[in-house]
Amino acid sequence: MELDSTLTSRGRLLLSGKTLFARNGYEQTSTSAIAREAGSSESQLVRYFSGKSGLLEAIFNESWKPLNETIGKLSLDRQIRVKPFRQFCPF
Repeated sequence: MELDSTLTSRGRLLLSGKTLFARNGYEQTSTSAIAREAGSSESQLVRYFSGKSGLLEAIFNESWKPLNETIGKLSLDRQIRVKPFRQFCPF
């Protein structure tokens, strides 16, 4: 996998972890393989994510971020549109 040279070490670790977890599975992917794929070191992985489980959690958080922002906007939009009608139709 060719990594974007503009990515930070953290970004490269996230991308490499996501790629290797998808390809090999979580259990079969070592932190050394992730670091090697990212052109980084295991110490950087530990520094940013505290280990493999922290990296997986960060991958999930990064993946959910756009969806959470969209849900937040929709929720706010719904509150603004519905608020005037709550006195007549509380739901």
